[in-house]
Amino acid sequence: MKRIKGFLIIFVTQLTIIFSSCTTSYETIFPTLNDGRYDSEFPYKSSSKQLEEISNSIKLINCIAFYNSYVFDENSFLTTGDVKKIDIEKSATKVIFYNNTIKTIASPLYKWNRVYGI
Repeated sequence: MKRIKGFLIIFVTQLTIIFSSCTTSYETIFPTLNDGRYDSEFPYKSSSKQLEEISNSIKLINCIAFYNSYVFDENSFLTTGDVKKIDIEKSATKVIFYNNTIKTIASPLYKWNRVYGI
């Protein structure tokens, strides 16, 4: 029984020394990572390949939308129901055509053939 008790004391002491030295050496080697803020994994190896893959996955999106705007005579007193029943292009006094464009970038979350989900 004394042998087991002596072994446990030595074992626990060694574990304590090992774990306390690991914490100290980590804090000594990487003091900036112990600032209480969220950090991604420290790049202990070259991350150039991963950064290149990420930058290649970003896609430029060009989007254009075309609109027709219809102007009606103010004295016609059209309601929403009336507009649904009439031929809008014939009843309008003026048709205005315009478009809007937008450019943005996105990282695809899904790709199937040439279809991207962003």
